[in-house]
Amino acid sequence: MKRTCRCVARLSLSFNFLLGTAQAESLSDVRSASPLAWIKQSFSDLQPADPSSPLAERLQFWADHLDQMLRKQPGNSELMREIPRPRVRLILNDGLNAFTSSETVCYRIPVLKGQGGEADPKTLRLVSVSNQGKVGIYSREEVACLDLMQAQRSAQETADFYEKNLAAGSCNISVASDTLILGEGCKAAMDDFRADGIVVNALSPWITIETGLVRLFERESLLVYTLLHELAHFYRAHGSLNKKAYEYFYRLNASTHRDHKPAVDAQLESLGAKVQALPAYSVQAVEGQRWHSEMFSYSRYALNLLIKPTCSAETSLCFVACRPFQLLMDTQMASLGRFPQTVLDNAGEQIYFEWENNFSQCLAAIDVDGNEAKPSTAVVSWEAAQKVFWWGERSSKLIDIAQSMNQKYLEKEAAKNQLLQAALDANLGYYTSEEEADRLALRWLAWLGISVETSYEHWLTYAKAVDAFRQHSDFDFSFKKCIGLFEADPRWTDAGQVVPIPIGTFAEPHHSSCFRAWLMEREVSANEWPLGPSLWAEAEKVGGPYLEMRQNLLSTRLRIRMPPRPRPF
Repeated sequence: MKRTCRCVARLSLSFNFLLGTAQAESLSDVRSASPLAWIKQSFSDLQPADPSSPLAERLQFWADHLDQMLRKQPGNSELMREIPRPRVRLILNDGLNAFTSSETVCYRIPVLKGQGGEADPKTLRLVSVSNQGKVGIYSREEVACLDLMQAQRSAQETADFYEKNLAAGSCNISVASDTLILGEGCKAAMDDFRADGIVVNALSPWITIETGLVRLFERESLLVYTLLHELAHFYRAHGSLNKKAYEYFYRLNASTHRDHKPAVDAQLESLGAKVQALPAYSVQAVEGQRWHSEMFSYSRYALNLLIKPTCSAETSLCFVACRPFQLLMDTQMASLGRFPQTVLDNAGEQIYFEWENNFSQCLAAIDVDGNEAKPSTAVVSWEAAQKVFWWGERSSKLIDIAQSMNQKYLEKEAAKNQLLQAALDANLGYYTSEEEADRLALRWLAWLGISVETSYEHWLTYAKAVDAFRQHSDFDFSFKKCIGLFEADPRWTDAGQVVPIPIGTFAEPHHSSCFRAWLMEREVSANEWPLGPSLWAEAEKVGGPYLEMRQNLLSTRLRIRMPPRPRPF
């Protein structure tokens, strides 16, 4: 019996669907195979892991079923001949990441540039070609790689690999007499040389999942979605290919894209380039603040380089004004954690506003002149002030210099927000390998008989878990705001008005978790998703009930480490 998931579409409230400006490309499950894109053996085999645990075997069950389905798809038999069967392992820690791995591999493939020159007969020469067409030349001893020099590869397949997959800039690569010929556009330290091999990055068969995700996901389907997302990276060879093949701009209101990529919109390229040039690094704002959060970071330098040398002595004219600031910085800063990169709780905000008051009071008590600072007075030199408040304008009062720098940060922030708002207004989408992996994972959920609602439930669960680590702003929603919009009726509205969901930073491929939840819910709602036969009964034959395996794993972990700042996988 065919099962179908079709949710009531609310999308007419969200966007008016328009035709794309270019024909959309179909989204295939597997990238055109290249013998150099994958390897069957890997350095990863040597890393600590537990691939034999019951839960790892259970995840392997799901990976094997997807692999079998892909290989049975029409036309995939030959396409997947070079792709090894993926292998799943767990790393026992509290991290919230999952990933595929690429390895550096050395192959024996003759390479020629110019007339060939004189190669050192005692040194085995290796070359690499970057996406920018830069050629690296190494001796064998200089390269730590998986040594497949005995497995000689065809020069033609290598040239095809560079042309189709790496897009190596203006570096023209051709083949003659089964030798790789590097053209004039290939930038190398030597214009005339021969080499005996090449160095490339290839995907290993390992799919790695940290057990912090097992702790996070109480439902097996959510963990399976994580696995499918990583398998999409694997089968599409994202880890060994040029990411620029994916990073383009499209209009979010063009259509839903169940079986194809969104179409490139050339009209958005200029705006997209501007928002992409914005720095990925940002700081957390505090509602009602007078100082830009970036200035909090500089207050540490001000304390050590200006205030302590000038105001610590009780005879100093700024001792009384600066004493509260010094005490606060010396005793309370640990309570603020990683602010301004992370969100403050209520207690942290109280300390922050105390910091603002004390910081302002202290700076107002210090003068600036053109001479060397005298520790017994409340005067610092302009040169010393410049070393801390480098963006400030010269003044006779230290607080004026700091405030002029603060104003420039506020203006820079306003310009950035104006640009991000323009991106929201234009419905600017940014297609990346991460978005591609999300879309394929959604498709494969249905193949495996798993509810496709799992896709957006996964990202909402993840968003809640990492909320304290992420920026909160009008352009990177907190979990509270995200879940409020999701649970609204209609969804993604506030007081009946559609709220566009921001992508987050355009400077890297991982979109915000809220945007990923929105994107998946949008695809689920707008399309029919015939579900394959349920595999749950068969899955439980491999290890038993998920909750029991999960509890056993979490209670018997061999080693624990504190998680790094989570990043979306």
